[in-house]
Amino acid sequence: MVYKRKGITLGEIPRTHVFLYEKIRDGIRDDILCGRYSSGEKLPSLDEFTRKTGANRLTVRKALKLLCSEGFLYSVPARGIFVSRRLPASSGAAPAGGVRQDGLKVVGLMSQYHRPLDYGQYHREVVSGINGELGRHGVNLLLVGGSGSGSEDALSLVSDAGAEAMIYMGNFDADVLGRLVREGPPAVAVDCALRGLPCDSVCADNEFGASEVGRLIIESGCAGSFAVITGNGDASDKARMRGLESAFLFSGIDFFPRFTVPGGYSESGGRKAMSEILEAGGELPAAVFCMNDEMAFGAIHVLESAGISVPGRVKVVGFDNIGMAGCMRPGLTTVEADAHLAGRTAVRMLMRRLESPDVQPSASVISTKLVRRESF
Repeated sequence: MVYKRKGITLGEIPRTHVFLYEKIRDGIRDDILCGRYSSGEKLPSLDEFTRKTGANRLTVRKALKLLCSEGFLYSVPARGIFVSRRLPASSGAAPAGGVRQDGLKVVGLMSQYHRPLDYGQYHREVVSGINGELGRHGVNLLLVGGSGSGSEDALSLVSDAGAEAMIYMGNFDADVLGRLVREGPPAVAVDCALRGLPCDSVCADNEFGASEVGRLIIESGCAGSFAVITGNGDASDKARMRGLESAFLFSGIDFFPRFTVPGGYSESGGRKAMSEILEAGGELPAAVFCMNDEMAFGAIHVLESAGISVPGRVKVVGFDNIGMAGCMRPGLTTVEADAHLAGRTAVRMLMRRLESPDVQPSASVISTKLVRRESF
């Protein structure tokens, strides 16, 4: 029989077997698949759907939430609901609960580094490691937006994604991350500062790696004349500064950089920071420690453009050992932190968590080591 509500034909399946929100969901999904709503298009408001279907707001909201969890829609706080740019196959969409109809699971990734300007090579390699390891387990990776949202919005986005588990990457607000971990699905944190949270975590040994840089600066005779180009003040940044300082303290040498300039972890930031150092005048620092490789690339570019040879007049060292570090000339001396391994380890910890939910949370530290090349 055909069930109608205020003149809207909702389907031919007996009402006793299909809920109204499911019929609304099916209708909107059909509209998407047949092109009435195009990829990336903003959907009508909740009130408009309520008027069109004659259903109450709660029922329409439930239908839209289900479509979000299936991958047909995504929500942007304060802006609305949009059609996904990459639609799932209609027979394989992921229902709420994270398990697709084809048997595959869905793991969500919420990161501080989804936007191109915030997303450096190191974190691209971490995501590559995550995606590769998930593929080995037959699991799909779903990017979940809203990393800059408050805890309530972030929780809503995670819930709407319908993922069975989550990976959180980057420098999250402690309160937001705490709620996500405690109230959301099982999770692992990558490159996050976690204290007292019931969550597994993966992080590079930033302090040890930076302490190796400190020893290099001391051994090369540059301890009295060096500069530091920092990132954005996140947990990794602070750990690297602690490690650098510890090498000086261990050697009984005063820790006093001639310049400490923020570079924001980007190549352009490294250029700007190095330009500021040169514009300050006075004697050039004998060495510059950039807290990631991309800033080091920018710093070397500015030095060489100014006719200052590297490493002849200024030595430069980076951190992360991304792919380009060994390809540029001069080759960049840097600290190796295996980004792919960090991503793979995060997934393995998450799989263990799903198999054994009651196992005690653990922290995995990815070892770091100094890689000597021509720039230092």
